[in-house]
Amino acid sequence: MTKAASRSRFTDLTAPSGRPRQVRPVMFFALLGGLFLTLGLYEWLAALFSGDLKPTTAGRGTGPEWVLWSVHGQEVLLGLLGLAVLVVVVIIPWRKTGHLTFDGMMVLSWATLWAIQDPWVSYSQTVISYNSTAFNLGCPQCHVPGWLSNNALAEPIVWGLGCYLGPMYLATLVANRLMTKARERRPQLGPFGLVMVAIGFMAVSDVILEVLWTWTSVYSYGGADPRMSLFGQSYFKYPLWVGLFWGIAWGLIASIRYFTNDRGQTVVERGLNDVKASDKAKQALRLLAVIGAMNGLFAFAYNVPVQWFSLHAQAFPDDLLSRPYLLGGVCGPGTDYACPDPRVPIPRGTESGRVNPDGNFYAPNGLPNQSGDDG
Repeated sequence: MTKAASRSRFTDLTAPSGRPRQVRPVMFFALLGGLFLTLGLYEWLAALFSGDLKPTTAGRGTGPEWVLWSVHGQEVLLGLLGLAVLVVVVIIPWRKTGHLTFDGMMVLSWATLWAIQDPWVSYSQTVISYNSTAFNLGCPQCHVPGWLSNNALAEPIVWGLGCYLGPMYLATLVANRLMTKARERRPQLGPFGLVMVAIGFMAVSDVILEVLWTWTSVYSYGGADPRMSLFGQSYFKYPLWVGLFWGIAWGLIASIRYFTNDRGQTVVERGLNDVKASDKAKQALRLLAVIGAMNGLFAFAYNVPVQWFSLHAQAFPDDLLSRPYLLGGVCGPGTDYACPDPRVPIPRGTESGRVNPDGNFYAPNGLPNQSGDDG
């Protein structure tokens, strides 16, 4: 039995057979995918032409030796895992059949989630900082229009891509298996119940994985409110709202893969058969649609709602401020940015006046005279 056939037994929410299909979700999601890819291209080009596409090295070499081994060891492991997934799920099936499978498209879409949106949790104010020990080219994603916080993040390339291609995708497969088991044991669950199974599993998975990654010094949620976090006063503080909202986004992405109609199509592919185009054009539409749906969920189920927590970021713990390699030059000692604190005003971009780590006000280009006195 093929994979598409094995999944076709799940609920079909399309129009009854024989009724003309007026709505083509594939076109909407493909348009969304095109917009997100355009945004990602803009981010990376903006970083390149502004001179910011270069390694962030602030704090590098100041940590203990075990941090060096931890970060580089994870880069090797996740890099190899991501490469293996790319070869097995994307390249080999494509070489055999001449076209991408849905899972191949999903793997490529996971890569775009990292390349476009990964650090957006700090869009409004710095919440997360990455270990500058990791191989990085600064933070191209921080060049999204309207970015307010310091854009000097050390966004890890090998670790980040490996993480999205490996654990993120593989956990989706596990979630789908759990959904199948839940449906077999409790047929009355229905689509909503199965989606909740996926969300619950992903939320728990996120807690386990991110506690591991923060504890091993890959990154830190310094600005998270300790009252809503595990290990609130430590450098490996884990905000529970991350598990909640990322669990929702991750679970919904897994649900896209799980629910198909009798043609083996997911909701983002519906209407493709009604499109008059070549096979290659339809493949491109499918890929754009998957990219659009997954990026849309990441943006609107996670990155948008978590901005409330970013705007209300709390003081970075001393346990983190004493680790410059984990701050990566984004704030604190050695920079002209004070780390977030309820007593510190939120700067509006790199040209904004701000408080420096010494507690003094710093205005890169001076302050405007708004007294109304022409003299």
